[in-house]
Amino acid sequence: MTRLRTGLLISIAASAMLVGACKGDDGPQGPPGLSGVDAEQCTVADNGDGTATVTCGEDSYTVQNGDPGDPGEDGETCTVADNEDGTFTLTCGEAEITLRDGRDGRDGSDGEVGPTGNDGDDCTVADNEDGTYTVTCGGDEVVLRDGTNGENGADGDDCSIADNDDGTYTITCGETVVTVRDGVDGVDGEDGVDGEDGQDGTNGQTSLVRVDEEPPGDNCANGGVAVYSGLDADDNGALDEEEQGDATYVCNAADPVVVGNAVIENQDDVTALLGASEIQGNLIVVDSTATALNLPGLRAVTGNVYVSGNADLAAVGLPSLSTVGGWISLDENPDVARIDLGGLGRVGGYAYIGEHPALTRLALDSLERVGGDLIVSTNSAANVTAGPSLEYVGQELYIGDNAGLTSLVVGRGTFIGSDAVVHGNRNLTALRSTGVLFVGDDLFVTGNAALSSAAAQAFAAGADIGRGQVIQ
Repeated sequence: MTRLRTGLLISIAASAMLVGACKGDDGPQGPPGLSGVDAEQCTVADNGDGTATVTCGEDSYTVQNGDPGDPGEDGETCTVADNEDGTFTLTCGEAEITLRDGRDGRDGSDGEVGPTGNDGDDCTVADNEDGTYTVTCGGDEVVLRDGTNGENGADGDDCSIADNDDGTYTITCGETVVTVRDGVDGVDGEDGVDGEDGQDGTNGQTSLVRVDEEPPGDNCANGGVAVYSGLDADDNGALDEEEQGDATYVCNAADPVVVGNAVIENQDDVTALLGASEIQGNLIVVDSTATALNLPGLRAVTGNVYVSGNADLAAVGLPSLSTVGGWISLDENPDVARIDLGGLGRVGGYAYIGEHPALTRLALDSLERVGGDLIVSTNSAANVTAGPSLEYVGQELYIGDNAGLTSLVVGRGTFIGSDAVVHGNRNLTALRSTGVLFVGDDLFVTGNAALSSAAAQAFAAGADIGRGQVIQ
């Protein structure tokens, strides 16, 4: 068909050229012709038998289809070459024509919008539970079956990764090899929200130490002390024989008296004082790195005892110290959990046991006489035992802000030279005196939340007060 169309174009082009070459000059215009007669309207009807009836007005003719003509000759083969400049060369035999792309025609006008189609039928799908499904749309129903599973795909190539020890890695998958480099670390994400605190653990048993006198003998040639330790299994506050471990002996030196001030800066200084029974001077432990001030054989300090500001100190064990010639002050040792001054009987100046927030036990059971003020204000929940042996306080007695103090018993007819104050011990429930209490100035029993008014009044009623009292 392409060959026929191409041959026809060439024939038309050649005829036009021939006609153009033979045309003469135009002659004068002739007169108008006569009006033609309207032709009759004709119709053609196919009789379906190879004939057709032609009707023109009142006349009808039956005609027979003619025989097919002879086949036409084959046209010449044509080719089209793109000249890549917007033109094409058409070659048919010996004839050759160059054509140029025509301009695009204008877009046709939009056709009218067709009528809205009818709503389609609602369709439903029912699972027949036998591998088929019935699809129903209006009155039509089709049964579909699940397709057969496709074949499994071929296995992929095994891959391996090799560390090149230079920050790169070679990945081999079959015949494909790729080298990759470590990426730059990403930015750290934001911290997550803190989880809830776990439940408090069960309180452990209290560790206790007991110091016994050790006479001269096999364990200590010059005598000394035997130190026993263990857990208070029955919570009675005393280390019983069945609770104690093996003894550690601290023996007296050949000369157990230290002359001059003893200044402790570290734990080695504490070790150097083991075995000393007396310090003829001051005992000073301030801003040291010592972790435990345990001098079980020390019985007397002729000067002052000053223990303050020791961040690493966890325990003060001076159980045999009975006499301090000057004053004693223990304060602001934040991690100290135990202070054992159970043998302390007399202090020439004041006695101050101040803030120790981690304190769990304070023993002042044997304290009898203090020349100045006696102040016990630990700001802790420590179990405090003090007062039963107290006889004399030269100045003020202040027992305050000790949350662990539950019972305070003052005995032996105690004399207080100035005020007596029991204040802010929130768990104190028992307050009494076993003898006459003499108070030189005023008595204050205030701010002890758990102490009944009746108990406070009874304590005051048994006191001989110099000026007045405030009981809350």
